[in-house]
Amino acid sequence: MNKNTQPDKIASVCLLVKEVQVELAVKVAKIGAGCRNGYGGIQEKGETIGRTTVRELFEERGLCVRQKYVTQVAVLDCYNHNDDGTILFVRVHVSLIPYKKTSRLLQPISWLRRIMLRKPKEMVDPQWYFFNDIPEESFMLADPFWMKRVLKGEKLLVSAHYGPGQKTLLSDPVVTPVASFES
Repeated sequence: MNKNTQPDKIASVCLLVKEVQVELAVKVAKIGAGCRNGYGGIQEKGETIGRTTVRELFEERGLCVRQKYVTQVAVLDCYNHNDDGTILFVRVHVSLIPYKKTSRLLQPISWLRRIMLRKPKEMVDPQWYFFNDIPEESFMLADPFWMKRVLKGEKLLVSAHYGPGQKTLLSDPVVTPVASFES
């Protein structure tokens, strides 16, 4: 186990859902490149995790949603073991967002348009999948241990230890059901 109890980074991932389908896209760079996943990224200084989720959904998918429609379903503690013996501990908050509660800006504000044009695409090829037919072979290695479960309504705590480059799991992830994330 990592001796650090505080994460090095905090991130969010949101899964867009409609009835019994989830939209997954392919990540282009950084951790998880080449894998299908939800939309998300690193929490910025001063942001709540809900705000991070809303911002990342807009930046990566162009969709707007109010924080009240963001429902947390999992916390993933990912320990990324590096070749030099260091461990990067990233805590990922996973949320579900009903697609019908999202919207697009019809006339993006000029400064938002400039940001969107400057920013490289982080997620490509979004596809809708039925919950029972999600392409687990295209996920990051720990995702099949928890994703279908949260899509079916479970709330989970997950601890996963990845080898260098997230190419291997050092052991099966530990998945623990919880009643809620309300404090």
